[in-house]
Amino acid sequence: MIAIDTTLLSLAQPLTDSPYLSPLINISTPATDFIGSLRQVIKSLSIKKYPTLSEFAQITGISSRTLQRQLREAGVNYTEVINQIQFERAKILLKDTDLKLREISEQLGYSTQEHFSSAFKRWTGITPQLFRHFSSEKELET
Repeated sequence: MIAIDTTLLSLAQPLTDSPYLSPLINISTPATDFIGSLRQVIKSLSIKKYPTLSEFAQITGISSRTLQRQLREAGVNYTEVINQIQFERAKILLKDTDLKLREISEQLGYSTQEHFSSAFKRWTGITPQLFRHFSSEKELET
């Protein structure tokens, strides 16, 4: 279980009237597993920059070693969790917004559009542009 410092709960929530931020805010029931809880906390802390493992450990009050051990027991590492979150956000931004790839890469924390495109192609086997094209075609069919 992840314990969150109560001072984090009093932080202002991001405005949701932005057409770009609204699809990213995931209002759901709390996760019941370690990885799900970890992902929810990371998503809530991340707008453009993801916390490092040591920052996450410090925020949650878990030692880095304990966090790494729990991740290993779950069969993943911290970088994989961050990549999964970035991939989910990338799909939403590509499908549901008209943001330019440069803007999407910035929102996902990539230093360049090329780094984002390379990561996306590694995840899917296709470019972000092609994914967006196929996504818009599917919407036209429905």
